[in-house]
Amino acid sequence: MSGTPTSFDGPQITMSEAVTLAYTHWSSGQAQQAEQLCQRILDKRPQPPDALHLLGLMAHTFGRPDLAVRQAYQALRVTEA
Repeated sequence: MSGTPTSFDGPQITMSEAVTLAYTHWSSGQAQQAEQLCQRILDKRPQPPDALHLLGLMAHTFGRPDLAVRQAYQALRVTEA
């Protein structure tokens, strides 16, 4: 992830910090906040593997295996490129 600061409706944070915050939300049971942050990350930088991976985990957890597989596949493709 880029170290370039970006704004996510608040103080400027890096993409790496945004992904870490999304995982923190997810781990704290705040799935909606995690998903919203991942979507904002995707708006700023298409195909970030960490955000795609987290979205895949969320999809799996909420019974959406089709979406989970697609997100995981996209994350792996980006990582391999």
